[in-house]
Amino acid sequence: MDLWLLAVALIALASAPVTSRSPNSVPANLYNNTACNLALQASGLSPPMGAELAEMLQWFRTHSLLMVGDSTTRQVYNWLHKEHHVPDSCVAGPGVCDPTLAHDNLHPTRWCLNPRMKRTRAMLSGEWIDVKGAGRSDWDVVLWNLGSLHLLGLHPVRITRDYYSERPATSTGAINLTNRTAVNYTFDDFYHRALDCAEKLNEAYPASLRVARLTNRICSDRFRGMYETVATERLAATEDPTGYLMQMNEVGAAALNVAEREAARVHGHLIKDSDTYGMCECTKLGDGRHFFPTIPGFLWRLFLLLNASVPSARQLGEPLRRLLRARPPPARSFREGEWSP
Repeated sequence: MDLWLLAVALIALASAPVTSRSPNSVPANLYNNTACNLALQASGLSPPMGAELAEMLQWFRTHSLLMVGDSTTRQVYNWLHKEHHVPDSCVAGPGVCDPTLAHDNLHPTRWCLNPRMKRTRAMLSGEWIDVKGAGRSDWDVVLWNLGSLHLLGLHPVRITRDYYSERPATSTGAINLTNRTAVNYTFDDFYHRALDCAEKLNEAYPASLRVARLTNRICSDRFRGMYETVATERLAATEDPTGYLMQMNEVGAAALNVAEREAARVHGHLIKDSDTYGMCECTKLGDGRHFFPTIPGFLWRLFLLLNASVPSARQLGEPLRRLLRARPPPARSFREGEWSP
């Protein structure tokens, strides 16, 4: 792994905004809506309204979008499908599909072992069940994230597990995360996993526009209890460079973003930032990694990126679609969504 990647990760961390807790903080598990709205406005992430909202939703209702990711991606799916009635497209037609929604055992890391897997074991029953979306390969867009937050640890309060292999069911038929082997992932491990996932998505969905969704930032000052204590201690544990980059706080999130950008660049994917930088007022106390109020603004920026890349492919037919997919990988540039000759 090039040392410059490590340097970029540390630079990203050093430039991250520091947010202190207000003495008038709201109760646990609530947002400070006023502070969050101010942060959204300052970052240009205010939700689309009126005609802009209608235009954005119409685009998602008329294109097919596969969304591979963890709970942070699932929130985006829920906003579109459950709150704004964008159709579910796992079987056919336009709309959005989250293949992991009904199957907690189908972690995104396992999806990337075989993106077209037909069946997986259910988390609770241990029985084999059909995988949503596995029968389709004609998605207009594949938006993916490796579920990267699950690979970050904070020993001893957060132990990372082996998500990459099928674990046998227990005597009661249950499959759960606690009977998976504990694993200390390194930055290099994650980088090569991201490369492998991007390559497999290229093979499984060659006609789709593939977009890497960067992992959410982490706001460890929103943690509480032992999570907060250990996260603060780990920030200063620079004597352990291997584990240092894969800790569940701002350091780990910055490192993951570097690896994700490079994996996307190598395999010619577009890049969509999570739009959670500086948004610590928009994540709940006790959480620090889900940013639900930022989703409308994120989707508006995603819509602008996708609308510039695939809007006329359906009207002009398969030749244009092939032309779009055949664009060369971008040069070493981390500007969001940029294609470089």
